[in-house]
Amino acid sequence: MVKITMKTLTGLTTLFVLMLSPGWADGLSLTIGAPVAAQGQNMSGPPYPMSKRASFVFRLNGCADNPGAQITARAEGIVAGSRVSVPLNPSTAQASGVFGIAPQWGNQGKWVVAITATCKGEITGAIVAVEGYDFKRDSSRLLSHAPTQAEIEADLKAWNEAPAQ
Repeated sequence: MVKITMKTLTGLTTLFVLMLSPGWADGLSLTIGAPVAAQGQNMSGPPYPMSKRASFVFRLNGCADNPGAQITARAEGIVAGSRVSVPLNPSTAQASGVFGIAPQWGNQGKWVVAITATCKGEITGAIVAVEGYDFKRDSSRLLSHAPTQAEIEADLKAWNEAPAQ
């Protein structure tokens, strides 16, 4: 009979989680989530909880030098038939490698937010769908490279043609 202690079970669970983590296995990557995933952390700027200010949050995985990472983001949208591009200022959270995107665009139309992260020569990215101030996980995608203009345009077109959610 095999006896499994709580310590062994905890160790195996931790090992399993680390094996599944894309940041550990595949190099640089992003994880996108709802603001509640920041668990009450404050963003840079006024001391408001991230869950009150951000449309979504993301974690940079696989970067040993999170303070040295470069993050760029811009919102791309179509509002009243006109193409609009807004440079964004991602906010940092108290936890290293966690960032928030506060809505810096109007609440009209459907938008995609293109994110590029660079750490020690590695690059990753994401295109995150946003309607008003709410991000839409099912219409977003993670990339192993910086989003190209063609990918951004294709995702924006598909998102704008999709029925309202």
